[in-house]
Amino acid sequence: MTFASTKTLVVLTILWAVALFGIDYVKNPKAAEQMWTSKHMGESAKDGKPIIKLSMNHLCCTGCLSDVTKALEKLSSVKVKQKELPSQESTDMESVEKPKDYGAEVELEVTDLKTVDFMAIDRALRDSGLVADRMELTGPRHFRLNAELHHMCCGLCATGVREGLEITKGLKAQGHFKWLDSFVVDKPKKLVTAHARYDASADVSELINALNHIGFQPTSLFAVVDAEGAATPSPAP
Repeated sequence: MTFASTKTLVVLTILWAVALFGIDYVKNPKAAEQMWTSKHMGESAKDGKPIIKLSMNHLCCTGCLSDVTKALEKLSSVKVKQKELPSQESTDMESVEKPKDYGAEVELEVTDLKTVDFMAIDRALRDSGLVADRMELTGPRHFRLNAELHHMCCGLCATGVREGLEITKGLKAQGHFKWLDSFVVDKPKKLVTAHARYDASADVSELINALNHIGFQPTSLFAVVDAEGAATPSPAP
């Protein structure tokens, strides 16, 4: 019995693969074409335009939106995108006949993500008498959140932050922190770095609230877009 040589087997395999591809292209040309689109060639792995969405539990009228707009005007890195809401005059009442949803979502146009301090957004809103329940960042495919903790004076401070943030892993089962991949606590730099999962929409407010619950108030909080393929540190022990 004579067996085919290795070279013959390789050639037959290639010819068979080409034949199958040709049949698939004839039967389903769109699917075959997608194999060679930028998505599969790595060209579409580009960051989208960064967008910040504020979920406000109270934003009932144009007066509320005006206060949000004025509060954030001093931040040159973001701009409030206007939306249709009931006029302040039409909502000037103290009672309603049926339960009303007082909340709304506000989208912020980002001019330069590197200069967006989420703590500055939070402070500006609170100074105006309002607060965002959620601050969601979308657009960048791979990024991390750097929260500066001015008060991290000793090793126990760092340990307290690290142990406190461990609860975020348990909260994932309850629908929270699904965007979080890992975190790193850097005591010398007084920095907590939260690495977002790839292509995730991160709720920055969750990180702020978690740090507040532990007992720390971030001095600043910036998003840093990572280069494609950059290594992500392992979760803190």
